[in-house]
Amino acid sequence: MIAPATANTIGKLAAGIADTYALAIASECIGLGVPLVVVPFANTALTGRAPYHRAVASLAAEGVRVLDVPEHRPREGAAHVAVFPWVRAFETAAAMAASA
Repeated sequence: MIAPATANTIGKLAAGIADTYALAIASECIGLGVPLVVVPFANTALTGRAPYHRAVASLAAEGVRVLDVPEHRPREGAAHVAVFPWVRAFETAAAMAASA
């Protein structure tokens, strides 16, 4: 599970950019068919752009589950940290692992 995932992380992961250890491991998991859940935490200025939508579609095509979570407006992320869907993220990851 990658959570919280920034728009930058989602874009890099979809493009196969493994310039950090975490992205390299996540990329390998995708290549090995290991179930992976990505939980975005990004603002609407980024998630509303075409590159973000292409990245999410690309990850989904490879079997990655990108949760649809509420977005926040730019510079308002701090107000949404307390409601990040951790329980849903872990439940989704557990269900994916159980069915793998």
